[in-house]
Amino acid sequence: MLPETTSNTVASVAHNLLYKFYPNVDTLRDYLYLIVEGFSSILEKDYGASNETLQELDALLRSTLVGHHEPLAPPRFRSLPPEMSQEEAIDRAQLVIFKTLRGKNNNVLCFGYRQAEQKNEFGKLGAQRGAIANFFTNTMVTALQSPAWRLLLQM
Repeated sequence: MLPETTSNTVASVAHNLLYKFYPNVDTLRDYLYLIVEGFSSILEKDYGASNETLQELDALLRSTLVGHHEPLAPPRFRSLPPEMSQEEAIDRAQLVIFKTLRGKNNNVLCFGYRQAEQKNEFGKLGAQRGAIANFFTNTMVTALQSPAWRLLLQM
C-alpha cells in the first residue's frame, strides 16, 4: 500500500506545482480529448500492441499531467499517419538543437549527448557531418521511445 500512497503524493505535488504556473491542469488523456478531433483512448484499430503495452499506454494517459492556459479558440488537431519514426524525429530534433546551440546541450533531449568529433566516436548510425554521440543514457529520450509513446503517436 505504501507505493500507491507515495504515487498519489507525488501526483498531488506535481498537480499543485503545475497549478502555480497554469490555470488548467488535466491528465494527458483529457487534454488530448480537448485538442485532437475524434480522439479516443480506446483503440479501435489493431496496432499489434501487446496487452502490456496497452496497459502502459493507459497508465501514461491517466498519470501524465498537462498544465495549459485556456485558449480563446481551442485548437483542434486531427490524427495523421506518421511521416517518420519517433527515433528519427528525436534524432533530427537533437541535431537541430546542437546546430542552433553550437554544441551546448541545454535541452533535455540532448542531455547525455555531445558532438561526435573524437576519433573513436562514430555518432548515431547513418549520421554524417555534425553527428552526435551518446555518452550516457538520457531517460527522457528512452521514455519517448517506449512502446506506449509509439502507440500513442499512432492513435
